[in-house]
Amino acid sequence: MQHRGADERLILDMARADLSLLNSGRAPVLLDHMQAFSGLIGVVDRAWVEGNACLAEMRIGPTARCAEVWDMIAAGMLQNISIGFRFLAWPSAAGVLRAAQWHPFEVSLVTVPADWTASLLHGRLPSAAPSVD
Repeated sequence: MQHRGADERLILDMARADLSLLNSGRAPVLLDHMQAFSGLIGVVDRAWVEGNACLAEMRIGPTARCAEVWDMIAAGMLQNISIGFRFLAWPSAAGVLRAAQWHPFEVSLVTVPADWTASLLHGRLPSAAPSVD
């Protein structure tokens, strides 16, 4: 992943990702990185690296708000994702930060991502929406 700010470029090497929190069953799926109960829409069940991509299986919650989010995903209107992470970095060239190791701690469904190559894999969506009790 490469993220470009006004004066910087951040490079995340997938081989240096510590996915232990994403694989703990406790990492949240949020709306727009909103780290509050109102932003919680699910949980990451597992995450892994394939080539230069980080993939995750997520479970969406059984609430009316989550059903609305699911409908937007199924309609193709909400398809961008982003990850919240902490990292250690060192400058490797002018304006470039390369993460020595990084720790993702949440996955967010976002309207405007920092990395436009990060998205949901619609071909792997189950056909049934989560049930709302």
